Amino acid sequence: MAESLKGDLFDLEAIQQEGFTSMPDPFFGEDLDAEPEGEKYIVFQIGDLACAIPADNVSEVVRMLPLTEVPGLPSGYLGIANLRGDILTIVDPHALLNISSEIPLAKSKLIVLSIPGIGKNVAFKVDRLREIMVFADEMIGRPASTENRHVSGIVEQANGSVKILNVQDIINSISLR
Repeated sequence: MAESLKGDLFDLEAIQQEGFTSMPDPFFGEDLDAEPEGEKYIVFQIGDLACAIPADNVSEVVRMLPLTEVPGLPSGYLGIANLRGDILTIVDPHALLNISSEIPLAKSKLIVLSIPGIGKNVAFKVDRLREIMVFADEMIGRPASTENRHVSGIVEQANGSVKILNVQDIINSISLR
């Protein structure tokens, strides 16, 4: 190998023969850390279940806020909370997905949603945030017919599957109308 590297450092023929022609060059605008194609998702835990929602539907993530219970709310609602003067309706996906949570309420997080037609007044209570991931359309499989109706897709990964939740369907299913 030492013999093949002798010669001019700028000898393009030698570089091409060594197979280095496909390396990106930041000088010419080729991005070394190009972002993968697809849609960004916020991945979180609900019990032992890894779930995701499109990042476009998320306004912000905050720590759990003091809740005010409202009598007569259907299951799936925890109550309301005050976030900087805005009243949030807190939805519990645990109840909708029939999953128990062993995380104390105070350690939970709230994913504040921003959905056209609904605004920024709904938040999901989740056990733990995991990461932001990019899923290409071809990565997302159809859920099994036995899957919960609020799951719109499944992404299989080496460390388990991620269930993509249909946020609009969840909100519509627990509507107060």
